[in-house]
Amino acid sequence: MRTHFRWATCAIAAVVLAAMLCPLAASADTLKNKQSGEIIRGTLTTQRVSGKNIFRLDTGGTKLINPDEWQAMPEAGKPPPNAAPMKSTAPTAPALPTTTVGYIIPLTGPIMTRALIEAVEKAIGEARTKGATVVIFRMNTPGGRLDIGDELIHMIEKIDWATTVAWVSGEDKQCLSLGAYICLSTHKIYMAPGTTIGAATPYRISTGSAQVDEKMISAFRARFRSLAEQRGHEKAVADAMVDGTTSVVEAWVDGKKTVVTAEDAKRLEEEHKNDGKFKRGHTINEPGKPITLTCQEAVDYGIANGLAADETELMAKLGYDRFQTASADWLPPWVEKVSAERKAKIEKLRTDFRLNLKKALLSDPHRTGASSRTAWTNATDKALEYLKECARVLSEIEKVSKDKRYDLPIPQEAINDMKVEMEALYSLLQKDRVP
Repeated sequence: MRTHFRWATCAIAAVVLAAMLCPLAASADTLKNKQSGEIIRGTLTTQRVSGKNIFRLDTGGTKLINPDEWQAMPEAGKPPPNAAPMKSTAPTAPALPTTTVGYIIPLTGPIMTRALIEAVEKAIGEARTKGATVVIFRMNTPGGRLDIGDELIHMIEKIDWATTVAWVSGEDKQCLSLGAYICLSTHKIYMAPGTTIGAATPYRISTGSAQVDEKMISAFRARFRSLAEQRGHEKAVADAMVDGTTSVVEAWVDGKKTVVTAEDAKRLEEEHKNDGKFKRGHTINEPGKPITLTCQEAVDYGIANGLAADETELMAKLGYDRFQTASADWLPPWVEKVSAERKAKIEKLRTDFRLNLKKALLSDPHRTGASSRTAWTNATDKALEYLKECARVLSEIEKVSKDKRYDLPIPQEAINDMKVEMEALYSLLQKDRVP
């Protein structure tokens, strides 16, 4: 675990003055809005204005809040508390700079194995146990399987006890396709210098080649827009990451910068041609291929919240001057090891079935032409023993094929074919067991 400290000095006179001005203040609090997910840090007081409590922000100023609408966040190193009414305490001196626990979960390389789902679920559990208030998904991936991505996103969306952050950083300097999809499910996105994000057109793999499925694109676009809108990322750009036929442009409406589709730009231009409230900027992408953004473009166009070259800078951008972090460094090697073991198990089961079926066929007296009744019976019994082992292996194969943890499920059609081969030989042997 790494610890970073940056202490601000505080004069005794400031402490006295704060106590005089804030006689009803509580101890330092970190609160999260139950509805919006907004996190504020500072001091909750018992002073009320218009039926709301005054909350003194660490960054300066105050905010009027209804305590029932906010959830107390855990202190560093402690598990999240159960929801309970917030209580004020006796006056205290001004709080030191905020401390948090950040937990980093690396998502590196192609996202192609279901073992990753188990690993991320375990890592999220560790983050909660450690009392993390920020869960950081360190993204460095070219993409992967949509079914796995959907399950990862579902887990991320269920994190309501911490701020979730996607940090695009790593050797490959990219977060493409499914990686961009996962990023949009987090509360905030930050990018290291030199990284890229985007190119999220989904492909269906069929007969060894990647094919674009229009129905899949339509559903994926809707999901991208929904995630972007939910988390406050620019949905027009998110849409264009998926569909290369969508063109987006910069625009200013009433002096406010935004990003809109080329079609919306034409409509707005027509609506405001007489009042001058619309100004069209440059075209971000022409139709033809989905958007891939540089790190600065991602910030400029509303996909990312900012740039962060390293962990310290990232935490500073999130508002933490003093913090502790832990990382699930065990995750990549664990996923690789478990995936390899499961793949090897499936291959061994396939091999064992074929080997025993082959031995049964070679022992079949119809093939060997047993010279006597005793030899015929012995050969038949030997073949039936091999078929018995085939049945045992096939039962294990069926069990594995229904286990969602495995990446290489054997199709039911293939299992049916194996059954037919085995049962055909079994019936023949039983029928002619005694010649």
